Amino acid sequence: MSTNHPSGFYRHFKGATYNVITVARQEADPSALEVIYISVGAPPDALPWSRPLASWVEVVEWPDGTKGPRFMSLLHPAWASLRDWDELDGEHTSKIPGTKK
Repeated sequence: MSTNHPSGFYRHFKGATYNVITVARQEADPSALEVIYISVGAPPDALPWSRPLASWVEVVEWPDGTKGPRFMSLLHPAWASLRDWDELDGEHTSKIPGTKK
């Protein structure tokens, strides 16, 4: 996978965490790329989601009214102050830009 394509864990602007499985081409239009991802904590039989890459990297309005990425990599510097991923829920999300306590 190209380094220009998303990989790893991402937080959706509404709060859910996802793991990017791969980036795939659409059969009908091989130039159109889709991000294939699954919810962290999904049951073993859960099907992954697919979203156009253009939509994945899109800037959207967050719940607090600010604008930011639809998905933010958990490797993004904004997450670096957290000790571990278990803190990414509840009160600790207030440390992340675009979230409220």
